[in-house]
Amino acid sequence: MALLTDVVERLGDMIRVLPGCQVAARSVTTCGVIDPVELHTDRTDRSDEVLLLVSGLDDIADVSADLRSMRPAMVIVKTADEASWRTIARQSSVPVGVARGDITWGQLLGLITSVIRATSLPGPEASVADDIDASSQGDLFDLAISLATQVCGYVTIDDAHTRVLAFSPLDEHADQLRRDSVLGRAAPPGHLEQIRTMGVWDALRRGELVELPGTASTMPRLGIGLIDPHDGRYVGVIWVQRGPDPFAPRARQLLRAASVVAAGMIGQRSRARNRDRTLLSQLLGISESLESPRTLTTALGLDGIQTWALGALQVHGPRRPGPVWTRVATTVQLEAATVGGGSRILDTPEILYVLVHDPTPKADLEAWARRTSATLAASRLAVRVAVGPIGHGAQDLRSMREACDTLLADIAVDDENRIRTYEAHRAEVTLAQIAQALRESGLVSAARVEALRLAKYVDGDELAQTISTYLRSNLNTGATAAEMGIHPNTLRQRLKRVEATVGVDLSNAADRLLLELELRARE
Repeated sequence: MALLTDVVERLGDMIRVLPGCQVAARSVTTCGVIDPVELHTDRTDRSDEVLLLVSGLDDIADVSADLRSMRPAMVIVKTADEASWRTIARQSSVPVGVARGDITWGQLLGLITSVIRATSLPGPEASVADDIDASSQGDLFDLAISLATQVCGYVTIDDAHTRVLAFSPLDEHADQLRRDSVLGRAAPPGHLEQIRTMGVWDALRRGELVELPGTASTMPRLGIGLIDPHDGRYVGVIWVQRGPDPFAPRARQLLRAASVVAAGMIGQRSRARNRDRTLLSQLLGISESLESPRTLTTALGLDGIQTWALGALQVHGPRRPGPVWTRVATTVQLEAATVGGGSRILDTPEILYVLVHDPTPKADLEAWARRTSATLAASRLAVRVAVGPIGHGAQDLRSMREACDTLLADIAVDDENRIRTYEAHRAEVTLAQIAQALRESGLVSAARVEALRLAKYVDGDELAQTISTYLRSNLNTGATAAEMGIHPNTLRQRLKRVEATVGVDLSNAADRLLLELELRARE
């Protein structure tokens, strides 16, 4: 949890609290997204949540009553009708902030979430490791603010992949480069290429202090590379933009001292994140673990959750990590926030898994998949999405992930419908899982499938393909022949050859089922 006052302070001029609203020093743990028209359907207690209301105002009295019921810590809107929202704030006793128009909801969600996590205070149940990790993240923002005050500048702390980890508040003196970096949560690609050609990048990776002169559009800057004292790795950079006044005389000395502190914090945070990635991978059954699912969820701070939803995405195009991939992850996180109480993202080399806990009762997961896919497609990214079954315990997560993998594998690259849901394809997924279990247990033999593939009938693979297509077409001779582009008589001849080759009676349901399982097990 974090204090709402700290979150608002660190967002700077990105939001403006409406006059008359009191921002209390209350605890917040998450940032959620909701449409005002859906407020009346949500009666959950959101007293620890900052809510982003992402569309226009409906009825003042209804919205006020809904907010009184939900009791969010704060509401953030984009509006020109500030008078109505001041009325709502007064009637509901919920503070209202207005976001700047040039900030997207995705950027705002990402920033608020990162600030909450970075300023989190350990709860009464937190472990020593949790205390260390939370305090190191919080201190990173504190360090940025303290350093900015002492050097008379504006501070941004990035990781090794140029993603913004912490920053001092924005105000009217921040140049466009700083605004782009903070709002995009990563340095603009053009800027990175510029400093790369100047040799600045190499100097930063050696942990050196560099000075960049101002240009027509940017202010002068100081930067220093961060080297993890634990293992000597380059882990990030601190940038200081000069403000309206010159840098303080001790600015360079203070920046060098801050680099030592920040490098230790980021290195520790990176090791904690790698630990969480490993635990989440084990929880989903991607990597092996000797621990029980309950132990893994406890270690991840996810114990006590009763209901789970899992989505999986394959996104083709952006380099990982990088600015484009950062936007992809933010988009996915934004959409996931609309359907559940929280989410975790696991990025593997092939698939991005989105684990949503406590999905809302009316959550339409297929609609979530379509919105996410459409948003990414608008950025010219090819994406395939799978929505797994709902789980009712951590022990279900492995089978949910396997179902998502099966669904994704069934989506062809040129398929117009690149979304698969477990509910719509339950039978296919279940058969695939049964076939996999039979294959792993050795309960089905490969002999008959191999006999089909080795048969001297034009091409052995044609026999295997013919019987597979015939069985999946529900024994429809016309549909099978049309799909394979052959004459129905040719199909009948091949089916007779299949019966003769493997000794099966295709008019017998049990024979057909066993043969289909053997075929699926060898796919």
